[in-house]
Amino acid sequence: MPAPTTGWAELHDSLQETGEFQTIAGTQLMQFGTAQKPLIGANWIPETKVVMNTYKEKQIRYRVFPALDSARYSPAQMQPSGLLQGEFLVDLGYQNTADQLTANDLDALRLALENDQVGATSGEARLIDFMSNMTYRLVLKNEMDRWESLIMRRVTRRGTAGYSEDVEFYAEPGNQIIVNQDGDWSGTEADPKGWYSKYDSGAEAFDPITEVLLPAKDRLEDLGYRIDAIVMPRVLGNAFQRNPLVERWSNSRVTVDINANLSGISQRPTRQIANDLLFANDLPAITVYNTGYATETGYRRFMTPVSAPNDLFDYIVIIANVDRESELYIEEEDRSILLDNVIGYHAIGTVPGMSSPGRRIFSEAQMQHPMGIYAECIQASLPVIQHPQGIMTLAVPKRAKSQDQLDAWKGSGITPLITKKEYKALNLPVAA
Repeated sequence: MPAPTTGWAELHDSLQETGEFQTIAGTQLMQFGTAQKPLIGANWIPETKVVMNTYKEKQIRYRVFPALDSARYSPAQMQPSGLLQGEFLVDLGYQNTADQLTANDLDALRLALENDQVGATSGEARLIDFMSNMTYRLVLKNEMDRWESLIMRRVTRRGTAGYSEDVEFYAEPGNQIIVNQDGDWSGTEADPKGWYSKYDSGAEAFDPITEVLLPAKDRLEDLGYRIDAIVMPRVLGNAFQRNPLVERWSNSRVTVDINANLSGISQRPTRQIANDLLFANDLPAITVYNTGYATETGYRRFMTPVSAPNDLFDYIVIIANVDRESELYIEEEDRSILLDNVIGYHAIGTVPGMSSPGRRIFSEAQMQHPMGIYAECIQASLPVIQHPQGIMTLAVPKRAKSQDQLDAWKGSGITPLITKKEYKALNLPVAA
């Protein structure tokens, strides 16, 4: 009887011994996603390895003060270059995931080795993809936590058997606002108002720039910052483009042909035209972020945090420039990436049993029936926001399904950072 083919086990052991799996787990590039599915939160809160899993961190704002006048022979005067606002406790949580190659996967891996397949279908590529996909689950969890910390100023840790724990972050008073038009929020689906206005009512038309974005800009400038980014989901970006005042501006321009003839332009506003209007008001372009992740019941965007009520708000996050850079070394490509506006970092600590920080992959080739490859990926992590004053959350109410529902929302004392649990506790009537 011929001996069983176990080339897949030997391939696994070889990749494990050469450290290929750990290279996958520790890659810095994965946190930024792909061109088709970018993860932009890492641009402001990149992964950083930390030695301790529980420690005190500084909440800081760097300010450079002008020099002081002095007499000719007076000694130089000491001046601080930074201002320490306070300290907070960082206590990393633990996340893990596990998977195993199914019988079909194992057969495909075995056949690839027996047939000496190359490229994306080779045995080595299949096994590397398996480990990469498992690691990517933790990367997605980190992106979820980043946006929950940016929007809700908390991170909700959820596990099996109903485990749930909230980690609260500092929320600067006045930096969380409900976008409102004359007390009617966004109106109803039949009569949209505010951010979703679709008609021009003259002087009463809602102007998202002068009534929302410029006040947010002024607010950050009062705190000593300037705006670096305006991030929103596509539904809000499209509504901004369709705003009557944005449409009026896009159609108010003229062109001059080669014969010096003037002609007006009548066109539907594009994203570029809308951004031109923002530039004209000394605001950055809109960054539309609609990336999300699969759930057991469908799909959820990162900008709809798990702790937020699904049917109440969409969110705009405005991030200030904090004049702080971070350089990430990409070991597998022997190059560095410079991030020019870092408001914090996503701490990656040490998993139990290890002596140094970093994500870890543990795997084994199981030779007992059922044969297979079992693997798990583990990390200790938490986003750390060091410049909370430089973040603004604008909660844009969704259009109510009825006037009764809108009236219930307005009279309930809802806040921009209301959680799903708090919203359910209000026991508001559901619109028919």
